Amino acid sequence: MKRLTYAGAILFSLLLTTISCGDDDTPPKDNIWTGPEMTFTKAANADWTLPENQDRISDSVTFTRQDNRQIYNYQWWQNNFGEDATGDDLFADFWDDVAPPSTKDFTATGGTKGVKWAILDSIGADNPWDENFAFYGTLGDPTHFYSFHNVATMIAQLNAGNTIVSIPNDFDVETESFTADGTIMTELVGKNLGIWLVEEDIYLSFKFTEWGSGGSGGALSYTRSTPD
Repeated sequence: MKRLTYAGAILFSLLLTTISCGDDDTPPKDNIWTGPEMTFTKAANADWTLPENQDRISDSVTFTRQDNRQIYNYQWWQNNFGEDATGDDLFADFWDDVAPPSTKDFTATGGTKGVKWAILDSIGADNPWDENFAFYGTLGDPTHFYSFHNVATMIAQLNAGNTIVSIPNDFDVETESFTADGTIMTELVGKNLGIWLVEEDIYLSFKFTEWGSGGSGGALSYTRSTPD
């Protein structure tokens, strides 16, 4: 058998490395932000169109909250329509509902355009959930990342003691006995969540620390991870 020359051995080694990297589907570590946590707060009745009341996470994602509406990606509406979403737009997107009608042409996706959400684990839940719950997500893996509406509904159902069996679309959650789409937004506070910035393929850990409800004027506070 012929022996490899030194140069041949190097080329062979490089070829093996290339093949190995090509077969590895593990996301690169730098798309999971594990840097120090930062806190974003939007005070009640604050002007959400001002940069100081927005959290610019990336070039395509800026979070804020209109008065008593859902958190949303302000930047997506600017990029796609050149203007902010109205309250009717956000209602239609979150609930997949045409009443009241939106004046913009878009497909409803359950909120936070361009961003999917996951429940990472039961730590921080008001009532500990079944450790065998099948729909926990993992940062770096898009499996079990859902719409914001889905995750809010899932948490409401888990806290009510119901067993979730499937997530058929961006708006409904199937339990053992019925289809749910209701949300209790204050129950998001304290839960360990993950968000996936789909366009940039970036994953962050995320936790709400305040969700103003009723006539609170859209108060919002959360912590999230930052780049390393």
